[in-house]
Amino acid sequence: MIERRDILSLPYLKKAAFTGSYEGMRFKFASVKKELPPVEGEENGGEVQVLEIAVWEGPYGIDFLNELWTSGKEKWKSAGDRW
Repeated sequence: MIERRDILSLPYLKKAAFTGSYEGMRFKFASVKKELPPVEGEENGGEVQVLEIAVWEGPYGIDFLNELWTSGKEKWKSAGDRW
């Protein structure tokens, strides 16, 4: 099991992504900024910083998955609707 002490600190994740593997499972932790929808009466909704975690079956690296994402964005986006 991946424990909190096994990953880097949250301040590090604000600056760089952290990737690794555990028993054939690959993962990536990254801090990303997401736009918030505007509140009624305001033009901009602002931004919030969130921790994004991606998990996939090895041995593929993140570069391979980026190619899959680029070639089939609509398929991947619709997959989230089924969850």
